[in-house]
Amino acid sequence: APLGLIQEALPLLQESGGLVVNISSDAALGGYAGWGGYGASKAALDLISKTLA
Repeated sequence: APLGLIQEALPLLQESGGLVVNISSDAALGGYAGWGGYGASKAALDLISKTLA
């Protein structure tokens, strides 16, 4: 969902100088047993945010 929202809002954000704030988790940096999918999704969010910055 965050990527889709960013893609839709990007033209307006670029035009207005707006910002995107994503809230992630330390699970993106180190795994937790049984939380693989959650950690992977947070790591992806971190990388998307860094790429767009």
